[in-house]
Amino acid sequence: MTAALDANPDSAAIAVLAPYQKTVDSIMSPVIGQSARFMDRFRPESELSNLVADILRYSASAYIGRMADVGVTNMGGLRTALPEGDITYGNIYEITPFENTLCIVTMNGKLNRHETNICIIYCFVCMLCAGSTGYQRTFDTSY
Repeated sequence: MTAALDANPDSAAIAVLAPYQKTVDSIMSPVIGQSARFMDRFRPESELSNLVADILRYSASAYIGRMADVGVTNMGGLRTALPEGDITYGNIYEITPFENTLCIVTMNGKLNRHETNICIIYCFVCMLCAGSTGYQRTFDTSY
């Protein structure tokens, strides 16, 4: 949300949301870390997209026992910048507001660029089909 959207608030919408505001604020407000600098999102690559890809690489270690070699994120999925200073759950949700899931792909070094792209596309389709179920899809192309 931006201040521009708050300029003319809809009183009916505010009344509907009011009972939930305190609970949402209690979840989204806690400070969970700090950022030494502002990180914007831009194409084709940015510090923020690299950070998110590295977080995905690290997250894979819970499933494969080590950090993944590569992390890929969809630039369209990063919706805002990471501010400098305190970082809250709300900030993270604003950056990545979608309920995407982690998709782990095992590939060998013999795959060509076309085959690699097919694997990545398949992985994104798996995430779309999984919705918000927390589904992880691992498949092996080392045949």
